[in-house]
Amino acid sequence: MHRAMKVFLLLCALAVAAAGRLPAQATSARIYGNVQNEEGEFLSGVEVTAVNVANNAETKVFTSGGKGAFSFLGLAPGIYQVSFDMAGYQSHVASGIQLSADQSATLRIKLQRLPAGEGAVSGSDAEAPPPDPEPWKKWQVELGAGAFFAEPRELNRLIDRDRQFLRSLAYHYMSGAYPFQVVTHIGVGSGVLLPLGGIQPLVARLRHFVSRSISLAAGLNISDRLQASASAVTYRFVNSGWQTNPYPERFSVVGEVPDYRLGMKMIFPHLGAQASLALNPSVRLGAFAHAGWMFAECRYAATMIFQDGVLDQVQTHELAMTGKGNSAAFETGARLEIDAWRGWGVFIEGGYMLGRVKRWDGESSSAVTVRDANTQEVLSSNEKHLEGRWLLAPDAYAAPFIPNPGDESLANPFRIDLGGGGFRAGLFCRF
Repeated sequence: MHRAMKVFLLLCALAVAAAGRLPAQATSARIYGNVQNEEGEFLSGVEVTAVNVANNAETKVFTSGGKGAFSFLGLAPGIYQVSFDMAGYQSHVASGIQLSADQSATLRIKLQRLPAGEGAVSGSDAEAPPPDPEPWKKWQVELGAGAFFAEPRELNRLIDRDRQFLRSLAYHYMSGAYPFQVVTHIGVGSGVLLPLGGIQPLVARLRHFVSRSISLAAGLNISDRLQASASAVTYRFVNSGWQTNPYPERFSVVGEVPDYRLGMKMIFPHLGAQASLALNPSVRLGAFAHAGWMFAECRYAATMIFQDGVLDQVQTHELAMTGKGNSAAFETGARLEIDAWRGWGVFIEGGYMLGRVKRWDGESSSAVTVRDANTQEVLSSNEKHLEGRWLLAPDAYAAPFIPNPGDESLANPFRIDLGGGGFRAGLFCRF
């Protein structure tokens, strides 16, 4: 009898343990999914109701998050009907969803908007939907600055040509036709003339996100760079035959550029696209490409002074040129965006820009004045003003000039490549 009681108690314990496991097995079905509108935008706050057809048991949730997601966990196996309701949209019902233990079903639902004037449809008087913690902001305004270094070789060669011209008078007296010898060569420079670069003091863009990873942009880049320098070179000569020729025994030839200015202004309106990848919720890494039309203006002015100790003369050469041109241009590169606070953030981008201006139309003015070194009396003067197309002189150095009418066949069109790499940094606001 005692043994029979033990067997009975053991069987009861096993039955209780088995019963404890049954609810877990009976409520292990799941339904997942998300809800979009007709344009493919995810909807947050949609009321989703799952009804067990066998016993009419209802379970309600609301879609939330940036992807309009919902989920039902721990459902009992059976056949379900799931309805979707949101103000301003037509209700949608998914029927005949059969679930067994440990089985999941995934639903991708698109709701259609109600025609204008019709009321909202709601399944019940349930609580208001929770706010979306991650709204999708589709617009972004950017403002930044940086440096894009473009070095037009044609203008830099122009600088070298002028420096060679600065020594031309002294080279004249160093030729074999004169009994002169150079005793000292003193070169003095002040200021630094760097290669022409392109500072971007302002970059402004408006960006529209067609998806979370693809955006379209319209922007404007403005570049204005002006460089100035001054330099001087002095040659001192001794005349070995001064007793038999009319030239002084010792004299000097000085060439100086007291004012040299070279500048480039550029406006670059553009359109483009960007593809980005979210490294985490606050950091995105992307690649961009922009194309547009570049409008450029070049400004060049130089004053050269030559002091001739042989003829006791001072020659002053002044030249000023301005021209405008335009061409297609593009830029491409990579960028990093960091969200800081409530839609505000910072971006850093680097890349390469290329544009080629093939034609320059403008004007030039030049003046050459010769004075007596002692009395400053004007011995001769020549002034010229021309308008037309810039050309490139066919010699060893690039010399832009505007020819007289009918002389355009003497040279090639003047061209400037405005290409180079650089970086920018700035702020953005997403809304």
